[in-house]
Amino acid sequence: MMRVRHSSFADIPSLLHDPDFNEPYTVMRSSGRYVQGHYQPNQQAIKMTGTVQPIGAEALQKLPEGEREQVSLIFKCTQPLYVSQGMPNADGTQNISDEIIWNGSRYKIVRVDDWSSYGFMSAYGQKLGDEM
Repeated sequence: MMRVRHSSFADIPSLLHDPDFNEPYTVMRSSGRYVQGHYQPNQQAIKMTGTVQPIGAEALQKLPEGEREQVSLIFKCTQPLYVSQGMPNADGTQNISDEIIWNGSRYKIVRVDDWSSYGFMSAYGQKLGDEM
């Protein structure tokens, strides 16, 4: 009997658009720049949809050891998500890690796996305090 091998990555982008699997959430994207010694932040809210999953033991190992105790989720979507950059961009702006608001809680993106060649991004979000 011949077995057909399917790539699990090939199915993910279609699931991210399937209303039976995707969830709406808001990405708070922050950047800013220093003008005459004062930091001027810029923040925008971006509506996205994708899957939201609890982080498994294998994925948990990808996080720094000191951050493994925090409540974490994996957000998969077809749009880019970002973590903080150490150096300013060419235009002088500084990117700050995206934060996702989902189900009344806020999660800071601490790691992004770029699977854009397969049509999606996978981001690790750690729950922030209960400020919402």
